[in-house]
Amino acid sequence: MVRARRQKRMAHFQDRIDRALVRGQINVVFWLGGAALLLAATAALIVTVLHLAVGGHDPSFEEAFWQSLVRTIDPGQITEDHAGFAVVGLTITIGGLLLISTLISLVNNRIERRVEGIRRGRDPIPPRADHVVVLGWSEIGPKVVEELADSGDGEKLIDLVVLADRSVTDVRHELVDHEDLADRAVHWPVLRSGATWDTRDLRRLASVATARAVVILDDGTEDGLANTVKSVMAVVAACDGPDHGREPHEHPTIVIEVRDPHNELVEPLRGRLARFGFRVVAVDSLALRTELAAQVSRRAGLSQVFHEILNFRGEELYIAAAPDVVTTFGQALTALQESVPIGLISGHDGAVDLWPDWSTPLAGHQLVVIATDETVAAADGPAALDAEAVSMAGLRPSCCERPLERQQLLVVGWNDGAVHLLEVLDQYAGDGSAVTVVTDEPVGTDRLKLESFTDQRFLCPDIGVQAWLDLQRDQFDHAIVLSDDRLSAAGSDAAAFVTLLSLRPAGDSHGNPTTVVAQLRQRENKHLARRSLADDLVVGDAVTATTLAQLAMNPDLDAVLDQILGDTPFTVELVANPYLGRHRDVTFAEITTAVAEHGEIAIGWIRVDGTMKLAPPKGERISHEDLQQIVVFTRLRLGG
Repeated sequence: MVRARRQKRMAHFQDRIDRALVRGQINVVFWLGGAALLLAATAALIVTVLHLAVGGHDPSFEEAFWQSLVRTIDPGQITEDHAGFAVVGLTITIGGLLLISTLISLVNNRIERRVEGIRRGRDPIPPRADHVVVLGWSEIGPKVVEELADSGDGEKLIDLVVLADRSVTDVRHELVDHEDLADRAVHWPVLRSGATWDTRDLRRLASVATARAVVILDDGTEDGLANTVKSVMAVVAACDGPDHGREPHEHPTIVIEVRDPHNELVEPLRGRLARFGFRVVAVDSLALRTELAAQVSRRAGLSQVFHEILNFRGEELYIAAAPDVVTTFGQALTALQESVPIGLISGHDGAVDLWPDWSTPLAGHQLVVIATDETVAAADGPAALDAEAVSMAGLRPSCCERPLERQQLLVVGWNDGAVHLLEVLDQYAGDGSAVTVVTDEPVGTDRLKLESFTDQRFLCPDIGVQAWLDLQRDQFDHAIVLSDDRLSAAGSDAAAFVTLLSLRPAGDSHGNPTTVVAQLRQRENKHLARRSLADDLVVGDAVTATTLAQLAMNPDLDAVLDQILGDTPFTVELVANPYLGRHRDVTFAEITTAVAEHGEIAIGWIRVDGTMKLAPPKGERISHEDLQQIVVFTRLRLGG
């Protein structure tokens, strides 16, 4: 019976130890510390009771406790022990070695687990706020990170967290291998590995509830849109779920990439979550690529302008409050010395007006400006504002009366965005224009409705597309080479390069077509096409990435970009130098006034050597020989 009770007590004691061990290593450290104190106290009690000499005298209990405790930590002390205390000291030292070695093992194990957790990307991030989170990973991931890196103030990178269902090591290697991130990506951004639709991962590994913006990348699979919607709902749930009455600024802005051209979920999702205080901004990569291709195909050099406006290097779009001393839009156009206003946003309902009259009052509005950075956009400083400048006044014409070009257009290839592309180009074409589409397989044109392109031909030449181009290319004014969605990104770009060689066999001394625009799917491939092969390249992943980054940092630009890049009459034009032969330098202020007399807004210039400058200071001068073209923001009278 006594033996059974003893075994029961031992089992109970061992069970308590086991439960303490599984509670974590901190508990074990406390147990080890307690064991060391108990061992020292026991030894001190033995020394005191048996009157064992320590250092040649009979110590008190407190001194014996201290000497015993020191020997659990420092084995070297036993060399000074004699007689009976030497046996006690040796026992204490052996017990202390066991305790210290166990403690070192625990600490080492904890450090290894910490390092392994960081390597695997499963370590919780420290508390943070006002950061940007990227959820998911795809081929445009490095470009999105690059654009967000450029969005900082130049001295400090933004706080960025990337959470993806990928190995952290693989993502880090992709970033380091990226040309423009090699020096920064070794320790930045914070990388974590987890499920983008798991609310626990979103809270522990990305802290989405306190972020300023969450960018969700399409994973490129068949269920890409469905997975994106799941991730959106997970972000909402991680922010403690829908809550009526909360303002959008209290939640992170959710920016999503959409690749499905026939999606029917995004708009209802945006509208319904807006009622709960969540702002969802969608970037349709296919529509964006198509719209930009339509824009830049009209005029060689326009892709450089749109690239400059969209990315964070150089000049870009900002929304800024109007200075108090400036009262009308026409006055702001000439008074702002280091930025160019192109429109207004109503402070009442957020409506965007990119064609306000010169006399439109600025009260109750914010300015949409092109500037180098936010400080310049806000007209911060005496050099940024000239309230005495002659201002524009009165009404503007409803649109620019520049005639639309009657053209012979060639389209090589077909993809999901081709129908929309032709419908947009139809609006920019003059009456009586002709379009020829050449493909290697028949395409369906049932949904296609064109008006300006009265002559429409869809060909599948028996001799092959490339042989047909060798014979017929000189008949066309403009050509567009579309990416092939049936192929891989690399295969599509390779086919585009071969087509470009057919369209421009003579290089710089080419004849028709006068302008050639090509869609590429991989950004790194743009360096493979010489300037003599294509006037402009529309790189799908780069356009999508820069737009995602812009809207993550400036979500209020959503409606502005919709009007500039969307199916609207607002666009950018390149105007020939009107000052040629006047034999004097001109300031950008003079150019601004001259262009405004036609109702348009000068936003920059292009020099003879091809370099472009947007939003130059109003006082900056340029010689008439050096000025090749003026970049203007305009509103066309569209046909179609």
